[in-house]
Amino acid sequence: MAHPRVFVGSRELVNEMADDGTYTKFTHRLHKEMPPVFGDGLFSAESTDKAWWKAHRLLVPAFCFRDENRQDLSAQLVLKWDRFGPEHEIECIEDMARLTFDTIGLCAFGYRFNEFYPKEPHPFMKQLKESIVESGKRSNRPELLNQFYYRDEQHRQENITNMRDLCKKILRDRDEHPKPDAKDLLNVMLNGVDRDTGEKLGVENIPTLLGGGYETTGATLCFIYYFLCNNPDKLRRAQQEVDEIVGDKVLSYDMLRNLKYLDACMKESLRL
Repeated sequence: MAHPRVFVGSRELVNEMADDGTYTKFTHRLHKEMPPVFGDGLFSAESTDKAWWKAHRLLVPAFCFRDENRQDLSAQLVLKWDRFGPEHEIECIEDMARLTFDTIGLCAFGYRFNEFYPKEPHPFMKQLKESIVESGKRSNRPELLNQFYYRDEQHRQENITNMRDLCKKILRDRDEHPKPDAKDLLNVMLNGVDRDTGEKLGVENIPTLLGGGYETTGATLCFIYYFLCNNPDKLRRAQQEVDEIVGDKVLSYDMLRNLKYLDACMKESLRL
C-alpha cells in the first residue's frame, strides 16, 4: 500500500480522531475529481476552504429538524409491500434507496420525487453512480492517460449536466412555491447567513446531500434488515418493543427516545 491504513476500534479513539482541532480532512486524487460532480460542497471541498466551514456552521445545526413527512413516506413503502402480498420477494436494496431518496427530497428540499410509483428508479441514482465510478477511474490513472478516455469523460459530463438540471428543477420549484417558514436544509442554503463571514451558503451542497445521503442511509437500512432477519430472536424483541411503545398509535419523537433496543440494533448494525 502506498499509504498505511489505520483501523480504529473504540469509541474513545473515534472521538479523538473526529476532533477538528487535532485532525483535518485529507483530500486525495478522488476528491480532486469530485468538484465537477458535487461542486464546492462538503464532500469535495478542502477543509481549509471557506465554503467547507460555512457549510459546517450552517448545515450541521439544521440536521436536527423534525419533519412528519418521513412517516408519510415510510407508510407508502409499507403499503407497497402489503399490496404485493406475502409471497412477493422484496427488493430491499432498491426499495430502501427509493425510500431514502424520497425522504431526503421531501424533508431536506420540500420536493416530492414519488419514487414508489415509477417502475424504474430515478435517473439521478444511475447518473450519480456512473459519475462517481468514472471519477474513481480518473483518479487512478496517470493524468496524461486520462485525455485518451474522452468518450468516458464526455459521458461523465453528460451525467453531471443531468444531475445539475435536477438541482435547478428543485430550486425552480421553491422559487415558484416559496416556503418561508419551512425549517428544511434548502431554506438554510438559500437564506442562511454565516455568522463568521456574513455570507450566504449557496446551493452547491444540494447534489452532495441528495447523492451522498440517500445511498449511505439506504445501505444502512438494508444491513439492519439483514442482521435482524438472520437473528429472529433479536427481531422478535425489537418487534415487542415497538408493539409496547408505539402500538396502534402514530409514531412520535417522544416515543423514539424509548425505543432503546431498536436504537441498539441500529448501532450494532453500523458497528458490524
